[in-house]
Amino acid sequence: MPEMVVTRSEQLRQEALALVRSGDLEGALEVYDGAMAATDDDELRELITINKADTLVALERGGPEVQALPTILMRRRNPRHTFTAAYALLYKCRISGETKRAIFYGHIAQSISRSRAWPFFRTSATTSCSSARRPTACG
Repeated sequence: MPEMVVTRSEQLRQEALALVRSGDLEGALEVYDGAMAATDDDELRELITINKADTLVALERGGPEVQALPTILMRRRNPRHTFTAAYALLYKCRISGETKRAIFYGHIAQSISRSRAWPFFRTSATTSCSSARRPTACG
């Protein structure tokens, strides 16, 4: 089995994800910046951008990373990145009351998860998409 090499940037990204899970969203933003500065790999930069955008959305803030999500979604470089970007946009639109857009991004996330046979991701996308359809879920 080939040995897995974990770069410093990936270590930082994982550290930022752990901070997000522990509730330290502000701290995670700084660590994501460090991870971004430590890599020149395009796919990893895209994943860090998605992760940071997701954190900014959770904080109900914008930024260049949030603005990059539609471009990442259209590029469709990696199915997991595409799903994660669509899901982050679904959530952003849902909390901002943009129901039709939330449903649109939810359908993209569902389609990707269905085509890749990712049942957990499909369930998450379906649940979030259904929540967006309820008027009370959008404020």
